[in-house]
Amino acid sequence: MRHFLHYIALTFFAFSCLSCTWWRTRSGKEAPEPEEVIECEVIDSAALEEAFLDSLISGLSTKEKVAQLIIADLYPQKTDFTPRVDTLVARDKIGGLLVVGDFRDSAELTDRIKELQAKAEIPLLISVDAESSIRKISLPGQFPNARSIGRSAAPDSLAFKTGSDIGKMMKSLDIQADFAPVVDLATNYTDAVGSRSFGKDPAIVAALAARFIDGLQSQGRITCAKHFPGHGACSSDSHFSLSTIWKDKACLDSTDLYPFKKIIEHGVDMVMVGHLIAANVDPSGAPASTSKVFIEDILRKELGFEGVVVTDALLMEGVTKMYGKWAAIEAYKAGADLLLVPKNPREVIEKLSSMIDSGELPVEDLDTHLKRVLRLKLKAI
Repeated sequence: MRHFLHYIALTFFAFSCLSCTWWRTRSGKEAPEPEEVIECEVIDSAALEEAFLDSLISGLSTKEKVAQLIIADLYPQKTDFTPRVDTLVARDKIGGLLVVGDFRDSAELTDRIKELQAKAEIPLLISVDAESSIRKISLPGQFPNARSIGRSAAPDSLAFKTGSDIGKMMKSLDIQADFAPVVDLATNYTDAVGSRSFGKDPAIVAALAARFIDGLQSQGRITCAKHFPGHGACSSDSHFSLSTIWKDKACLDSTDLYPFKKIIEHGVDMVMVGHLIAANVDPSGAPASTSKVFIEDILRKELGFEGVVVTDALLMEGVTKMYGKWAAIEAYKAGADLLLVPKNPREVIEKLSSMIDSGELPVEDLDTHLKRVLRLKLKAI
């Protein structure tokens, strides 16, 4: 925590003490001569941030760097998880937590978050799956689901209001990041999408997702578009099985990928890659969450996304059935920045660190992933 506080203080000081030579009026004159005015040398805030991040990263061990890419789950009302989470934060120095479960007791949750933040050397990214259609968690307040927003009389204003209201709720609970909105098309009304989608039309989905993002960002919250490249055509729920879609690239471009393209242009902070196979796009048969074709070639290079790539939950059976407990390793190798709730976070940290220290995987890639995550944290605080 202290590293980030020092950065904030340094930034404020730098802008307060610009390298300037101020003119003084000469004796007997009301104003200076024009040639006496010297222009200010303005400090580049982006360069200052870059230098801070480079300095912070250089002081971390490989294990500490890898741990910052891990998001573990936090159940506020399950005390049996308390020692595990405390150890992951204080000893293993993980990057963040995903709050799940029933947290209607706001005071209990905020106290727990403050307690864990105090244990962290680098601030935790506290996140939640607070979509307009809420899954698995109980939130203080009622919010319309995405399908209701899409079918309402004034969907644009309702999408913004819903995002803003959820953002206010998150702010009151000290939660910074929302893994929302869903930008999947409602092609098939499966359990994976259903009422979580704004509709079938790619342009409408993109527009309403953008307004939802505007609402969240109006409250200073971090946003995420999911589930890349689009769960809409899937026939099953990746929580339980791995689904395959058969669209070719041209078809994806005009349908499922369209909302992602527009949302990236709109300024979304994160994109979540889903556990689904697009066999006609990546013939390797790898799910998008572990596919270099989708993460590096399409999302990064073709769509130009420069933000944080986060996996869907890595304990979901849709990906563990293929990779077992090492799904997080495969996702990292494919280009993911944040590894969301792997079943075995400590083992992932140990194995991935060993692969990097041995030279099997380049440390330069690790530093690139870490810098994106740390830059996101700077924005969050």
